[in-house]
Amino acid sequence: MSIESSPISFPPIPELYEVPDHLWSKGPEDIGRLQVPPVLVTLKPGATPPRKPQYPLKPAQSAAIAKQVCILGDSGALVQCTSPCNSPLFPVKKKTPKGEPEAYRMVQDLRAVNEATILDTLLVSNPHTLLSGIPPSACYFTVVDLANAFFIVPLDPACMYLFAFTHDNRQYTWTVMPQGAQNSPTQFSKAMATVLDTWQRLNPQVVLLQYVDELLLCAPSREEAVTTSLS
Repeated sequence: MSIESSPISFPPIPELYEVPDHLWSKGPEDIGRLQVPPVLVTLKPGATPPRKPQYPLKPAQSAAIAKQVCILGDSGALVQCTSPCNSPLFPVKKKTPKGEPEAYRMVQDLRAVNEATILDTLLVSNPHTLLSGIPPSACYFTVVDLANAFFIVPLDPACMYLFAFTHDNRQYTWTVMPQGAQNSPTQFSKAMATVLDTWQRLNPQVVLLQYVDELLLCAPSREEAVTTSLS
């Protein structure tokens, strides 16, 4: 006996078309901004500013990084700099359809920076504990995945030099919390809590839960779910 499965179909949600177009991510380099104080990352007492050389890259890797650096520079997430610090880039190969050219994602190896800087107290919620906050009355849910989440938190200019890297004989650094920095999850969670706590007080009829860059809105009715999701 064989069991055939059929795809699950969901009714259309016309309210999604009311979401402003600029709120949808259109690519992996799309970046928003939170109006929160910039994060200051501090060296440990006596620590030496980390400086690791950039190892050679294949032409395809270098070309992929050049494109991403250009896009991130245009968005303001990267700026050229001169820094005593340096961390190597490690291009990660993406899965591509057969016959298409190789593609790479830019990843910065920040292990030396993490070792040399002070670790903030962890503020990321435990997912199992978090889910216990779903109220029994909740029947409708909205899930929001925040694209390139850490990039929405500004970095204090006084510590930007710590996150420098080199490409094509130029040094660049981040103006936002970089992915791979040990304090990025905690600082992002703290920044989002500042914004979401205010929103939650204005919307007590629903519950909004946050786990790093994912939000879960729990509502007792479809109407409340739609209204608060669009707010």
